[in-house]
Amino acid sequence: MGASVAPALVPGQSADCGRAPGRKNRRPSISQREQAMQMPSTTLPPQPRGLSWRPLSWRAAAADAAAVVVAYFVALELWSTPWRMQDVAPIVLVVLLSMPGSLPFGRTSGATLLRLVARWTLLMLALLAAGTLAGENVQGPLADQPFLLSWGAAALGAVLLSRIASPWVLRAFDPHRRTRKVLIVGINEGALHLGRAIQLGLVPGQQLAGYLDDREQARAPLPEGSARVGRLADLGEIVKRHHTDLIYVALPLSSSPRMKDLLVQTQDTTASVWLVPNLSIVQPIQCRASVLAGVPMVAVCESPFEGMRGVLKRALDLGLTIASLPLLVPLMAVIALLVRATSPGPVFFKQRRFGLDGEEILVWKFRTMTALEDGCKSYRPATADDDRVTAVGRVLRRTSLDELPQFLNVLAGDMSIVGPRPHALAVNEECRRLIPRYMLRHKVRPGITGWAQVNGLRGGDDIAALRRRTECDLHYLNTWSLGLDLLIMWKTALLLLRGDHNAF
Repeated sequence: MGASVAPALVPGQSADCGRAPGRKNRRPSISQREQAMQMPSTTLPPQPRGLSWRPLSWRAAAADAAAVVVAYFVALELWSTPWRMQDVAPIVLVVLLSMPGSLPFGRTSGATLLRLVARWTLLMLALLAAGTLAGENVQGPLADQPFLLSWGAAALGAVLLSRIASPWVLRAFDPHRRTRKVLIVGINEGALHLGRAIQLGLVPGQQLAGYLDDREQARAPLPEGSARVGRLADLGEIVKRHHTDLIYVALPLSSSPRMKDLLVQTQDTTASVWLVPNLSIVQPIQCRASVLAGVPMVAVCESPFEGMRGVLKRALDLGLTIASLPLLVPLMAVIALLVRATSPGPVFFKQRRFGLDGEEILVWKFRTMTALEDGCKSYRPATADDDRVTAVGRVLRRTSLDELPQFLNVLAGDMSIVGPRPHALAVNEECRRLIPRYMLRHKVRPGITGWAQVNGLRGGDDIAALRRRTECDLHYLNTWSLGLDLLIMWKTALLLLRGDHNAF
């Protein structure tokens, strides 16, 4: 039976651990999983526990969203409250803030259940506090504290139940579901990264049988716990012996004769065959495969917001911004009065920055300084004891309240809530000369907050700091999901509550 051939795209990253053959499979620790998902960069800071991101599972996302909606109707029955069309917006808001699908589905653990309880407890406390502060400005379920508590408790119970039952649910819907045995042909960065991900359980339903390569251990070393099961010429026999279901071919594309020989050997098996190109030298952004006019091709640099993903991103920005307006408008009015009353000059400060595709935009802030330079020709960053900062401005900068007018930029479509932070034009021009791939940050809209900020990289305008922020921004572009955006928003809120020592 002929094997199907398709490209599989894996970022190049070497691996140095795995399970020893013959040992009982043990679930990897959270720290191992987080390490496996980190981008291959020596300049990124170690990711703190809880700041990692795992690919969003549509099964988990659907189960979590359904649990929130079902819990809402349970709370309606409990309080004998009629259904109201205006409750759709609060339901969507709670679904988004609960970060659906960000925790594993199909397997569960005590740590996962505890994280769910902690997440929903913090979410309910935040919504209760927001409803109390907004007072009569908010109507519906968010203003009814007993109803909100009932809704939250029912939602938590439903999400916990879905996670506990998820292994049986998957087996019920797919009774023939089984683990696929995998062989990896070739040993290089991409192959080792893929093998490590399979061994750590990050690729559901796959079990690594081993690697094939003609080179000895000294020339093509394998990490401890990984098995070399044979040479390339033995592929056909090894596939039959191990009952292999899936083959990843990670040979250099220049090895055309060897590639042809391998494919001929697999034609006498039923194994699926995927090519794993080693793209580590190009450091791809949103790497994906496509077929155009019958020609297979691989994108090595693409925006994460093409097609429906861009629609979802924009919907999240508009939905959260519009839902926050009842809180933002009164707060911004008070801040505007304080800025106007305590120092001469305009309330708002507008600065030219680069936005999507490198187009100039005007970024709005509350004025916090006596100076009004826009950073076009030169830029002097604020320091801890900067005499240009006003008394009110110092408070606004430390709490990041000076950034609130940028929600107007979000409504106008110039910015996003989450994305790479925009730099002054003078800084931009210097960085694009000194930092490789710096301008790729502008493949998306700039954000009010970003991955670099929640990783402690706010502030600092020396090249080393800017290089580290750029690495984080590119990591965000490469791994974007709605779950990652919601995670960054959540971490930003916690950072503001604790206080950011880098803000001055």
